[in-house]
Amino acid sequence: MPMARGADPAFEVAVIRPADPNGHNQGFSLKGRRISIGNNTMTSLICFAYSIRKTRIVNAPQRFGEKPWDIDGLPDTAGRPNWIQYRRMLQKLLSARFGRL
Repeated sequence: MPMARGADPAFEVAVIRPADPNGHNQGFSLKGRRISIGNNTMTSLICFAYSIRKTRIVNAPQRFGEKPWDIDGLPDTAGRPNWIQYRRMLQKLLSARFGRL
């Protein structure tokens, strides 16, 4: 069931961990309510969350483009988020866990 169109969800629960250096599964997926992001650098996460190109990120630490992360979580709102809600959730998560971006 889709999430209400006007909902502004956040993550109810989220696990962020360094990606397996030998892992090759990279991407953003939405399976029901479960959100999974695999093997993406901070640069990729920011680009996805804010719908921007890599060239728009300036003066970021070099590690933003080097260290990959995995994120798994569930929204705090009933239903399956659409891609806009998914991006907004990621924006909130990145800000809460990594500070102002």
